[in-house]
Amino acid sequence: MQPNMKANFARELEALARVRDELKLKAHLAKRDVQDELERLEVKWLRVDEELQRATAHAKDDVQSLTRSARELVLDLKQGYESIKRRLV
Repeated sequence: MQPNMKANFARELEALARVRDELKLKAHLAKRDVQDELERLEVKWLRVDEELQRATAHAKDDVQSLTRSARELVLDLKQGYESIKRRLV
């Protein structure tokens, strides 16, 4: 291999190594971000479950209000999960 070709090849490999390292770091950070989002959504999931249990246990209470709260939480969960799916694709 000619010295000039060898130097060019070495520079290309160094540039690829930097891109590789940058992508690995971004993937790691994105993974943590997705985990954080899933944990946040898990808390909402538990709230939905509690709201629905409360609504069925106290049917004579304001069921409409409880149902509305549960629907809002379900919508938020759906949007959160869709956001995570888009980031992982």
